[in-house]
Amino acid sequence: WIAGGRGRLWLGLDSPHSPAKSAHRIGRAYNDEEGWTAAFTLNALSHVNDITGTDFDTADWRHVAEYDAASTSVLTHVEARRAVVLSVPA
Repeated sequence: WIAGGRGRLWLGLDSPHSPAKSAHRIGRAYNDEEGWTAAFTLNALSHVNDITGTDFDTADWRHVAEYDAASTSVLTHVEARRAVVLSVPA
């Protein structure tokens, strides 16, 4: 195991939209009011900091999740709230 036997994999699968499951409903699932999905997405920046020594401040970023009908998938990424300068150790 790459993670020394303690690693975990969290895999989420979802079906595409249909009359029973609208694109709006799928979008709300990835933009939940409690902010769980946003916290999960932004946590990736903390892990990047730990691994690379960079200084991402998660408060400078926001979670974006949009349903793409053409590919029947949800595209999730982070977007800067302001101009950001990132320090990368030499």
